Amino acid sequence: MNHSKPGKTVVLSDIARIIDGQLVGNDANSPITGIVSLDRAQPEHISFYNSPKYKSQIQTTQAKAVLVNEIPDFNVKCSLIVVKDVQLALAKLLPLFFDNIQAKPGIHSSSTIHHTAKVPDSSSIGPNVVIEEKAHVGNNVVLFPGVYIGRNASVGDDSIVYPNGYIGHDVSIGKRAVIHAGTVIGSDGFGFARERDKYVKIMQLGTVVIGDDVEIGANCTIDRGSMGTTTIGNGVKMDNLVHVAHNVSIGENTVIAAQTGIAGSSHIGKRTVFGGQSGVNAHVSVGDDVILTARGSIMKNVSAQQIISGFPQMPHHKWKRNQVALRHASEWASKIKSISDRLNKLETKLNSVYDCEKENADDSKNSDH
Repeated sequence: MNHSKPGKTVVLSDIARIIDGQLVGNDANSPITGIVSLDRAQPEHISFYNSPKYKSQIQTTQAKAVLVNEIPDFNVKCSLIVVKDVQLALAKLLPLFFDNIQAKPGIHSSSTIHHTAKVPDSSSIGPNVVIEEKAHVGNNVVLFPGVYIGRNASVGDDSIVYPNGYIGHDVSIGKRAVIHAGTVIGSDGFGFARERDKYVKIMQLGTVVIGDDVEIGANCTIDRGSMGTTTIGNGVKMDNLVHVAHNVSIGENTVIAAQTGIAGSSHIGKRTVFGGQSGVNAHVSVGDDVILTARGSIMKNVSAQQIISGFPQMPHHKWKRNQVALRHASEWASKIKSISDRLNKLETKLNSVYDCEKENADDSKNSDH
């Protein structure tokens, strides 16, 4: 949960400097206490404008200044800060006015910590947390109520695990990780062998290794390797409800939107982007900088720097053409039926003419005899 920094003010010229922006206006020394949307901003706030649909709001906003990608071609009353990327500028400014977590170090009396576990004094261990034998918690870690840390697992410095997070045995979490509520890391992979009319479980003996600066959304599941390791690279960001199966490797700085599923033993390159409800087949290799659009699927290997859409998978430009064609399918079907009906009538007429001419030819032949 975010907490406002009480009494925190930053003058407008310092804000422009921090985000490498160009200040346009005469309010350089004005104190700013927060970032608020255009329609709710007051004179002590700054706001942001990144879509023409908010044109009327930027013209009437009471904000002292507004972040923009370029100077508008219409009049505004407030000062402007011109930046290359409004969203990136916001990401840099928000920590000036809001703290992520303000948790006091200490161990709650209801938590259960094995005597062989290592928990530094700088960490905050909430109610009903369980930390098993030989587990290691780094410096300044925050574990919210109900978190479970398994045997021989480790959570790196400055990481946060929100309520009811599960970190299984032997799992390794890097530094500055954020694990949201209800997420399970190190559950058994989906491995079974068929024996006639039943299935026999294959023990999942591997683990999960997660790099630094990784953020994993709520209610995600990351399975441990069957015999090897499921690997999540540095800087990976996952939305809620993402499933990563056993032995998957995901390259650094990959972004995965909600309800995506990545099947076992697939390899995902660096800086890939997965849209919502997308999927990757088992034992597939996906190159660096690939984009898979929403509800798309990857069923076979994809080389680097491609945009993939649809099911079955296809290049995005081809998928767009197919979607245009699909929108006109009923119209074309109607036209094809009309043409077919006309051809059938023409065929019937031609057959009638042919039969008549044949009959006349036969009559003429008989009269010659």
